[in-house]
Amino acid sequence: MATTPYATASDYAAYKGVADDYDTAERLRINAGLLAAQDDVNGQLRFAVYDLTNTAHTEALTRATCARFDYTEESGDDGSGLATQFNSMSLGSASLTRNSYASSATRSRLVDALGTKAATILWAAGFWSGVVAHS
Repeated sequence: MATTPYATASDYAAYKGVADDYDTAERLRINAGLLAAQDDVNGQLRFAVYDLTNTAHTEALTRATCARFDYTEESGDDGSGLATQFNSMSLGSASLTRNSYASSATRSRLVDALGTKAATILWAAGFWSGVVAHS
């Protein structure tokens, strides 16, 4: 079943405030990354109730998907969460150094999964504030 993407390379350019003049290869790479980001967003929305005919909700999904993709681009996070959980890793003698914030009890699972901007966008749009109106 084909899914309509929440965001495209053009949406990402608008999110970043840059010209939408990506070459074909870059556009394909960005669109693939946005689909992966959409999967991450959907993974966090599995229990949320929302209305895809509500413009505010669809715009929030577009912005959150762009924010998630941007986060992966900037952090190098591949979706495993390891890029943001550890300052350093070594293979010889298996040495890991955890970021001080990564184990903080106040850090939400949502922020860990999506990044601060994407989580904030979805939270502000009401995806987890109790009940979101739907038709």
